[in-house]
Amino acid sequence: DFPYESLATNDEPYYVYANDSADGEDGDIAIVIDNLVEWASATVTSQDTLGTTRTFNMQYDDESDTYRMVDSTRNITTYTADVSGLAFWKKYSLPGTIVTTSLDEGTYYVAAEAVSVQANMSDVYDFYKNTLNRDSFDGAGAAIKVSYDYGDNYENAYWSSSLQQMVYGDAGGFSSALDVAGHEFTHAVINYVVGDGVNTTLTYYGESGALNESYADIMGTLIENKSGTDRWLIGEDSDSAIRSLSSPSTYGQPESYDDLYTGSSDNAGVHTNSGIFNYAAYKMMTDSRTSSISNSTWAKMFYGSMFRLATDADFLDARYAVLASAKALGFTSSQVEAIEDAFDDVGIKESDSIRIVLT
Repeated sequence: DFPYESLATNDEPYYVYANDSADGEDGDIAIVIDNLVEWASATVTSQDTLGTTRTFNMQYDDESDTYRMVDSTRNITTYTADVSGLAFWKKYSLPGTIVTTSLDEGTYYVAAEAVSVQANMSDVYDFYKNTLNRDSFDGAGAAIKVSYDYGDNYENAYWSSSLQQMVYGDAGGFSSALDVAGHEFTHAVINYVVGDGVNTTLTYYGESGALNESYADIMGTLIENKSGTDRWLIGEDSDSAIRSLSSPSTYGQPESYDDLYTGSSDNAGVHTNSGIFNYAAYKMMTDSRTSSISNSTWAKMFYGSMFRLATDADFLDARYAVLASAKALGFTSSQVEAIEDAFDDVGIKESDSIRIVLT
């Protein structure tokens, strides 16, 4: 039951009251809408969780001396997950509250984790936009929402297709890692390239699910674009690395199709068997015959191959897709041969057959 009187003036926000009592006493304020706030784009420099100085976009309101984690150019917003309830029965809700900061003794303080989240997502967006000509995860400029500090000792990061947003747990330090941001964003891209974006994707089970994970790892690695041994690690800037493209077995993953995990746990091994395709990617990208191929060209090749996959694609289907994408980009016969050899080396190859030629 809302009072009909407007309390708003030219100098005040507009308050909406709810739950008025029978004797006319005002209830709790349900919504506060401040129509006077005018947000302008601002470029901010601050340190992230790794101690690196990052430059990123926020919005600024001069009247209230307030910044908030919204990048108007890229349409990226960073939130902290909301929590309610008792210590032993907490409830978390997403996306949560937009990260904001105000002037404090002449200094604007921005939480380092919020800096990592916003800056890393900006880098991922820029890579897809500038290198692959893709505007956001859906290719049409969809708003990018990222929430962090979710859960109670929740050591994970994920893309939610139902909520259409990215989430970082409150443990594990994954928000620090650019390749993790690229990995999770790539899951969203795959959803839209291979599936309908929400209900269908590169099916998250068995070999197709392992491909989903592997493509996310590969693209995360290419977006991060490090040199040396760290180039092939996933999540090395978090609390600890979780996978390696150059040595999958170090993290309990098979390196050959002969050792394919065939159990039912983890959606039939999506995080395990991804190591096989990852290892093939590592081998082709480090082959001497492909040394002239740039990081951006590899990204274009793997990205282009996604469009050749069906939702139930297996490793062999992906081999054909990668080879077709490489040829479409003008790879030389020697470079194509190096890719074929990489797949052969990990056992992703056609079955032996007998060919009869009639003359």
